[in-house]
Amino acid sequence: MPPTFSTRVVSLVGTATLALLTATPVARGDSIERARIELDLTDPARIGWTTEFDWYAEGDAPFLRLEVHLSRDVSVTAGFSEGKDLLLSHRDVYGTWMRIWSVELPTMLEPGHSRTVTLRGSIVPQDSPGLHQDERGGFLLPDSGWFPRTSMEMEELVAHVTTFTLPPTMTGIAAGRPAPEGGWEAEIPGRPYAVWGEYVSSEHTGGDSSASEETVVLYRRAEDSGPPPRIDTILQVIRSHQAGLGDAAGSGPWRLIDVGKGVVSGGQRTLFWDESAARSITGEPASTLLDRDLAGALAAGFWTESIRFRHGTGPWLARAIPLYLGDAAVSAFAAPENRLARESIVIGSRREAFLKGIQRDRAISEVSALSLEGRHVLETRGALVAHLMAEAAGSESDWIEMLSEFRTENEGRIASGKDFRDKLRWAFADQHGFLAPYIGTTQLPDFRIVSHEVVADGRGGEQLRVEVENRGQLKGMATIAVFTPEGDLLRDYDLVIPSDSTKAIFLRDPGQVGRVVVDPRGVNPQSDLTDEIVEIRPGGRAD
Repeated sequence: MPPTFSTRVVSLVGTATLALLTATPVARGDSIERARIELDLTDPARIGWTTEFDWYAEGDAPFLRLEVHLSRDVSVTAGFSEGKDLLLSHRDVYGTWMRIWSVELPTMLEPGHSRTVTLRGSIVPQDSPGLHQDERGGFLLPDSGWFPRTSMEMEELVAHVTTFTLPPTMTGIAAGRPAPEGGWEAEIPGRPYAVWGEYVSSEHTGGDSSASEETVVLYRRAEDSGPPPRIDTILQVIRSHQAGLGDAAGSGPWRLIDVGKGVVSGGQRTLFWDESAARSITGEPASTLLDRDLAGALAAGFWTESIRFRHGTGPWLARAIPLYLGDAAVSAFAAPENRLARESIVIGSRREAFLKGIQRDRAISEVSALSLEGRHVLETRGALVAHLMAEAAGSESDWIEMLSEFRTENEGRIASGKDFRDKLRWAFADQHGFLAPYIGTTQLPDFRIVSHEVVADGRGGEQLRVEVENRGQLKGMATIAVFTPEGDLLRDYDLVIPSDSTKAIFLRDPGQVGRVVVDPRGVNPQSDLTDEIVEIRPGGRAD
């Protein structure tokens, strides 16, 4: 019997060091090398879909069966290879919006070789986020399952051509550049996408100076008018990511495509967004959170479009690291005296969402980005753990430098959790050992201030002793911030506290202390947030 892929996501086994590698591969490691996509969009009720692709085989034995992962919204009606019809069958992947199509090849596919396969069918958007069609047009976005993939964990980066059959008034947009023979060609491998509708395109150039000018192409609806909202912030984010990570994947100018529906998502040098919603959102914290989401979507063009991540932690590395990068960029735009307040919104809101949905929590190493629960975990616990990794690195600049090096070393390659772990150990030795259970389990710390009193300092003076307990299941690192009565930050301390243990800090000049707060930025996912703030009255007493 020919070997088949397993849809089981292997659990991470925690070790004394940060274990980011699953114990056993979940697939052979096959990939898709090249594709040609044809979309017929003349029927507003369904999308005609034909995809021809080259499946490259790895492993150590020949095989006859491909297992192609597609959204349940994709119905495959025919398959062809080597001039022959293919036998097709399918099964749903529980807990996701995905389906696995078994494709029987006419002849054995040897490791180290590729086979051209054509699948034909239709797409009717129903279950999958990122797929939409109506009378005004529609979109097929990355990471939604409409394009074939070789496993649940890894999204394909592929050189491809996309062609459209469209109603007369509509324009089609896809990854890459307009091809001479029609359609769009992505010569540099990227995640395929397609958008269509009655668009008007224009260019916008902006920047702080002529040296930092960036030109973007806007695809807007007829009702969009005036300067696009938040364009200065978007350009600032692009320049920030570029300074930290290098040029974005792909070539040509960035594109901002107004797809509506409240979408904020990223692709190869592309931002998918809802211009009307972006214009209407004002006030805090909503405005800052929108900037954060835009920045995370743009970061995907630098990170997710550069590396294919596979195995159990692949979805986390592909999705949560860009969220961290977006959080860090928007936080850094704040003036130094306002950064803590900005981070308490940008990062703290992720912790709030995590706690609100804690019943949906899962181990990061076990989730798929192709389910709503999985995306919740990756956008909350997953992003917070990425922040914890940055905290343990010592400095934000050192952490982003490491990410930039990893991206350069693995650009265009398939990388695993082991590859990332090896780079982490090389850059930061054993600074991340305490993080393994955050990835491989659902356990959490729970920090609280248990006591505070003025005590003698041994030199004839007084000091304020503050004791912090971790009553949770995990050892964790907590930042303890000390503020003046006026609300200015005096200093902060990083404490690594084992489970069911306490540690104390000692503060000179108790009269200068007005408040002590555990984790004011909201970086650490916890099971509870009570008893984290103590207001200190003059003389060192608590209110």
